[in-house]
Amino acid sequence: MPDPDVVVLEPRAPYGPTVLRVGGDLVYEIYVASGNADRVERLVISERHAHVLSTDVERYWFLFTALHHPYQLMRCSRIS
Repeated sequence: MPDPDVVVLEPRAPYGPTVLRVGGDLVYEIYVASGNADRVERLVISERHAHVLSTDVERYWFLFTALHHPYQLMRCSRIS
């Protein structure tokens, strides 16, 4: 049985992004709602990225904003 994901950085607000440790990787997880399709996008990040996201609130929200809008505009057929 695989190890469960470990939360490294809790969301700063409901539906805010989270940083998880999945196996040996750090993963930035963002929840995206687009019309009738909701999904979670996951991106592998480095230790340095995780540190910046945990210590700099402005960068935490900037990255969320920069990624959320393009993901929200993606076609629903992309969902796997």
